[in-house]
Amino acid sequence: IREPSAGDAAEEGDVEAADMEVETDEDFARQMQAKLDAQDARRGQPAVRARSTGVAYIKVHESEIADDYPEPAQYSAEEEEMDELVLFGEEDDYGAVAPDPDWLPRKTLQDFSVYNAEGFYASLELLPMYRGVDPDVDLFASGVVQDDAGEWEGGTALERGAAPSDAAGGAGGASGASASAGGEGGGGMRVYLSQIREWVVEVSTDMLFISLRTDIAWYRLSRPAEKYQSWYNTVLKVARLAVVILKMLCEETRASKLSFNDVIKRLAQQPEDSLTFISKKVPVVERFVVVHAQIILNQFAHFPVKAVKQSAFHGSLRAALEMKRHMKLYASASSVASRVNRNPIRDRNGPNRAKPMPATATAMVKAIWQSYFQILGSGADADAEAEGDADAPVARAVEEDDNEEEDGEAEDAAAEVENALAVTSPMKTGGKAAARKAAKAAKAPART
Repeated sequence: IREPSAGDAAEEGDVEAADMEVETDEDFARQMQAKLDAQDARRGQPAVRARSTGVAYIKVHESEIADDYPEPAQYSAEEEEMDELVLFGEEDDYGAVAPDPDWLPRKTLQDFSVYNAEGFYASLELLPMYRGVDPDVDLFASGVVQDDAGEWEGGTALERGAAPSDAAGGAGGASGASASAGGEGGGGMRVYLSQIREWVVEVSTDMLFISLRTDIAWYRLSRPAEKYQSWYNTVLKVARLAVVILKMLCEETRASKLSFNDVIKRLAQQPEDSLTFISKKVPVVERFVVVHAQIILNQFAHFPVKAVKQSAFHGSLRAALEMKRHMKLYASASSVASRVNRNPIRDRNGPNRAKPMPATATAMVKAIWQSYFQILGSGADADAEAEGDADAPVARAVEEDDNEEEDGEAEDAAAEVENALAVTSPMKTGGKAAARKAAKAAKAPART
């Protein structure tokens, strides 16, 4: 047995010092939290505890799901769009307290597209699905806004042929034709929305509803635009997949009897014409389910059966998701409203973009510069050509003035031309001489 040496004693001393430092930091943090709680209590506000100990929202890295979406494409507004803030008459901010999302107005959004700040199509999966978790990416949307006709408006069928609205949400390519016409027959106004704050997936017995929220209103997504259809189909497939998995677990005598591998194998055995078919290869199915797991986990979190929520499949899926490239987002402890993030498309696309002001140029200025460059290119004979050219715009304009009173105005205009040419940027050799010749050419006809 080796006897303790002086080096071992030094290492133990370093460890004890590090532990003391950690304990000191923790005590200081508790004191600061207690101080903040006391200040909130004096203001009559409830104490806000740190939420770092809560369940984190696991956002998978964009590179993990990129293969399941089409090639990047940029959104362009084909029709004139109105700003959401102008439509609802809202200000740029809400003051000190953020609005309650449950009290926001509810609308439907048809013929819609979702895109990022650069205008490229983006998936809703990049946004958190937990209430209170601030998004780390700016996504926006455009579409035809209509009044919400009821709780069952704008839904998508869970199974093929179950409802007429399935044509808008099916995974087949034929659904794009009906989607492009969405919102044309039912009226509404085409609007570009402010930043999307959150989105939710709601499921009934045979219908699927996806909604997104901005700082202004809730929007139930009805039919995507034709160009955005393939981006939206992936989200619909994962949402339907979550319903299929929940049904599998509920049909078992005990939800935990069905392991993660068992569920993956059953999904690989689905018929190819199913809306939730992924592949016949088990590894491909497993990758798809894991990288899109946050949508599935969100359905588990809101499922009423406790045994299903705590099943072995749920824990294994979350553990597999954490093995992928991801980041963790936590709920914000602040209730102060942030400034409304406007849609940058208003400065980029369509008729709403500010038009550049045309150059300040009149017919007289254009004629003067044309005469100047003609003389500059002719060299020594420019003076004779300017006097003999009856078709020159400046000469014709002056010859039409026969009154002696207008002769003085012509001389003043010629003087202004000479001064303007004198202050222009230096031209090639002979530029000043040509300018004087152009001024003489403008004054000569007026003296005849």
